[in-house]
Amino acid sequence: MEEFGMFEAKTRFSEIARWVMATGKSVRVTMRGKRGVRIVPDTPDEDQKARRLHALRAIREVREQILPASREEILKDLAEGRR
Repeated sequence: MEEFGMFEAKTRFSEIARWVMATGKSVRVTMRGKRGVRIVPDTPDEDQKARRLHALRAIREVREQILPASREEILKDLAEGRR
């Protein structure tokens, strides 16, 4: 894990933040030689992943209910002038 002093981290914050986002690795920031904070990449937590998965499943269910027609049926309706 990379480590920076508080002053250097403040001075180079944008550079450090870009590096963390690009590599996905954490950076430790120390204050007077003691551990202070870590800068970590922002990743979705498990609850957020579960909510997204639930939403995708719900969308698929609605899509199946709305669009039960086959490709052939859709093309036939279009040929007849229906929308």
